[in-house]
Amino acid sequence: MPKPKIQFSRAERFGIVPRSGEKKCRCISGIVGEVARLPSCISHLPAPSSPILLFGKNPIEVGAAAIKLAETAVDGAGRKLRRDAGVLVAGVISWPGDPALLKGPCRDSELDAYAGWEADVVEYLKQKYGNSLQYIVRHEDGTHTRRAADFPHAREAAGVYSEVWG
Repeated sequence: MPKPKIQFSRAERFGIVPRSGEKKCRCISGIVGEVARLPSCISHLPAPSSPILLFGKNPIEVGAAAIKLAETAVDGAGRKLRRDAGVLVAGVISWPGDPALLKGPCRDSELDAYAGWEADVVEYLKQKYGNSLQYIVRHEDGTHTRRAADFPHAREAAGVYSEVWG
């Protein structure tokens, strides 16, 4: 399947703790907390709403599994990983259409276009990440419709979360 049209996408790695000089939320628990809309992780949103799970597992459970993996993982020489080593990849994908069209009353054709795009994104992420894909959520409380994806990055790791925002 070809990559769906997107407005914006990015993927980053996160560790148990943030790297030196980064904000305290730039770690596994912070990123997963933002996806799950935990109050301590979403001060940038004036009116947060619960995410809508489109695929997979609870993001909080995925984050806990990634932390456990990071705490037990070792490198090729048998050394434990640094606490700031990136073991969870988190990504976000934004809908290329006008997000205002999905707020309030809108035409069926606009909703159909969005629904088709969302289904394409879910299928694309499933094909790209396979069994590593752990979840996909939609957020409707941001300024754009986005999807995000996380997965452990250590050698034995498997797991991705994804998020979709409107």
